[in-house]
Amino acid sequence: PPLRDEECAQLARLEERLAQLRAQNGWHPGARAPQGAHRLQMPSPFAGASLDAKARMTNARQMLSFSLAQTASFPAKLWQRGFRVNFAGQEGLDDGGLTKAWGQELAFALFGNDDYFESRGCGWKFFKSDSTETVELDGQVMSTLELYRWTGRFVAYLLYQHCLVDCCLCPWAFRAVHRIAQSPSYLSPRNGLYQDWPETPEGEDRMLADLASLDPSLASGLWRVRHEMTEDE
Repeated sequence: PPLRDEECAQLARLEERLAQLRAQNGWHPGARAPQGAHRLQMPSPFAGASLDAKARMTNARQMLSFSLAQTASFPAKLWQRGFRVNFAGQEGLDDGGLTKAWGQELAFALFGNDDYFESRGCGWKFFKSDSTETVELDGQVMSTLELYRWTGRFVAYLLYQHCLVDCCLCPWAFRAVHRIAQSPSYLSPRNGLYQDWPETPEGEDRMLADLASLDPSLASGLWRVRHEMTEDE
């Protein structure tokens, strides 16, 4: 369905804020990456769609592993300063184009099959079940939660840099990866994801907002039950 006027206004405010952040950190359209950007050197040249799917996935997973190892401990401020991405043998090319190529390949590594996110209903990607505590990345075992936390930062960075990628995260999972990236308290004691829905009016509203990102009609019905209908009804 088309966006409501209020939703369009929210998107406009978000883009205005992102533009301010980019300018504050020295990112300007058509210009080179700012001096404060962190150099992110990839171990191989960019091949992209020129490879068959299996070879491309292997290459993309190496880039993902390399990028994650370099940036996993970075605070948000360093992500805002941004990265000057270089592929082996391709230094000095357009920074914006290299950033977009990097984003596309890492998104392919994350979402190109069901190794890290499961496909459910209409092709949406969702988290692995809590029983899947680890996954393999380029021959190394890592925590799914660490991968999801980093994915939250990565997806936010794509938005920050205006990078379009094939990313079929369901709306709720898209929200959750950002919350995981922002707050370690979003993790449960059993190393899984939990819903931060305290038994308060605010917690109920938060639950309905999360549900609305999955099923707006059901969420609207529950809101009416909660706020408009009497106990007899």
